[in-house]
Amino acid sequence: MQIDWKNIQNQYVNGGESLAQLANRLSIPLGQLKKKSAQEKWGEKRRATQSGDQPPAGGVSPEDSIARMTVMLLEKLMQAAQELDQYTTVSKTRRKETDYNEKGKTVGETVTETEVRESYRDTIDRGGLKQLTAALKDLKDIQLSLTGEEEEGTSGVVEIAALLEDLAKGEQHG
Repeated sequence: MQIDWKNIQNQYVNGGESLAQLANRLSIPLGQLKKKSAQEKWGEKRRATQSGDQPPAGGVSPEDSIARMTVMLLEKLMQAAQELDQYTTVSKTRRKETDYNEKGKTVGETVTETEVRESYRDTIDRGGLKQLTAALKDLKDIQLSLTGEEEEGTSGVVEIAALLEDLAKGEQHG
């Protein structure tokens, strides 16, 4: 599986999660994430962004940023919609062994931890479905506010549907 480092960097630099939280949420080894972060100086970029010393990425207008974010959110929503019936369980075990010398004194300890992740399919997560529906409505509202249309208008839904079609075509060709 290819890791989208630019997207992860963007989430860290512009978000509030720690590297550990991000690694846990994205199921990426923390050491690998820390190494990449150090190499590309994500911490400095994050501090500059949060202090307001740095202009928006590439000097992009807020409208363009929102449009790009909308496309990214639609991609994530499509992925989430496909995973509404997938569940993952995590089982962790920890085993500690103590070594003793001939006098009965502790001379060392060995700790072994294992983690097993299992995925399975079950009924559709209705709470997740409600969240996706709300997210789509929020995207529609954002588009309506950008275009200045009345709330009764349906162009936001049409635009989102068109974006979804474009994304689907891109996935077929890519």
